[in-house]
Amino acid sequence: QVTLVDGSLLGGILIGESDDNLEIRDGEGKELEIPRKSVRNRTQPVSAMPPMGQLLTKRELRDLVEFLATE
Repeated sequence: QVTLVDGSLLGGILIGESDDNLEIRDGEGKELEIPRKSVRNRTQPVSAMPPMGQLLTKRELRDLVEFLATE
């Protein structure tokens, strides 16, 4: 997510960057080139994937890996 100097927010996938620009693909697939001068702040997206350490015990995770390795 990018916050611009004017306060607007842009979200998407970072597909490239240079010293002068950021290239972002938005949710509709449109590619945007944003001058770095107009960027106030960049933040990493929050992952929808929950931390596995909170779902499985170490033993359950080990058993899962062993199961997947045998199939």
